[in-house]
Amino acid sequence: MKDEMTRPEQDHSDGLSLRNLRKSYGGNVVLHDLSLEVGRGKLLSLLGPSGCGKTTTLNLIAGFAGMDSGEIHLGGKDITADPPNRRDTAIVFQNYALFPHMTVIDNVGYGLKAQKMPGKATAARVTKMLELLDIGALGKRYPGELSGGQQQRVSLARAIAVHPSLLLLDEPLSNLDTKLRQEIRLEIRKLQQELEQTAVFVTHDQEEALVISDYIAVLNKGWLEQHGTPQELWEQPRTAYVADFMGVENILEVSEVDGQLRITGNGRNAGAVVPLQAKEQTHVGFRPSNARISKANLDSASPALVLEATITGSAYMGTSYRYSCDLQRSSGLSIQVEQPVGEVQASPGDTVKVIVYPAGLLPLVASATAPSHAA
Repeated sequence: MKDEMTRPEQDHSDGLSLRNLRKSYGGNVVLHDLSLEVGRGKLLSLLGPSGCGKTTTLNLIAGFAGMDSGEIHLGGKDITADPPNRRDTAIVFQNYALFPHMTVIDNVGYGLKAQKMPGKATAARVTKMLELLDIGALGKRYPGELSGGQQQRVSLARAIAVHPSLLLLDEPLSNLDTKLRQEIRLEIRKLQQELEQTAVFVTHDQEEALVISDYIAVLNKGWLEQHGTPQELWEQPRTAYVADFMGVENILEVSEVDGQLRITGNGRNAGAVVPLQAKEQTHVGFRPSNARISKANLDSASPALVLEATITGSAYMGTSYRYSCDLQRSSGLSIQVEQPVGEVQASPGDTVKVIVYPAGLLPLVASATAPSHAA
């Protein structure tokens, strides 16, 4: 399965190109022939859990680590062998990495002085960056006098002040509380679009990736599992691994039984025929909002997936009820259903039918762990 991020209308000559990057430590391969393209002015998020290879990829791009094989091109230039200070990149770290003995103004201007920009030009650039990040009043303060959110804004201002060809962001929001994280990620996205800044953003948070990205690459144990636009990955995840990362809570195994694709689990046939089939399908997924509960018998000719279940939990969510359901004909399989208020309601212990129509079903294959899944 090969998934192409590159669109015909995109020009990647001025962007970032990763070509068959491979990295290992002590014989343990942590990145398997990774290839990705990021068009100029676009933001790519590397998404996955700890150990999936996203930070390794960022370190290779930045030049902080060497690779076993592969090439990195930026702006049409091969930078594979270039040291970090010659790659025209800037990085925003998770821990801010500000100089504690320098004021905000000096921190933001540090890279410009290293580039030997004239004093007046440096002051003007720093002032502009502080205004862009809405921290103009903090210029004379030291990092120890700033909140976490303010420090992250300073770190971001310092990175973009040097006008890098590529901005690298290494989980820059993970140390912030939820409200501030949501606020700053929108600021980063707005700023990145206004400046048409090419960027690579590392995160383990799927919601964050959806909000901030032009493209998302989901990594799994060093393999590229799937990549595309946020909408593509949300609406059309290809594997059970990606679907789980995209918030598909109900993912069930399927097998062919008597010529029909049926829900199976723990070696038992759950009895339900899956109406939506795809080549090599091993799982079917659906979101709780795409399922409905019913106490009535359905026509046997119904095109829906129909699961017999017992309600084990109920929670009022304001506009809906959220039900936990155990499948009756399979040991240990449970699913979640979100039923709007005003429709049929149920209580723990009730026997119900869980109905999912084909439009709400996602055909999935097993998670990718083979070279055929690397772009």
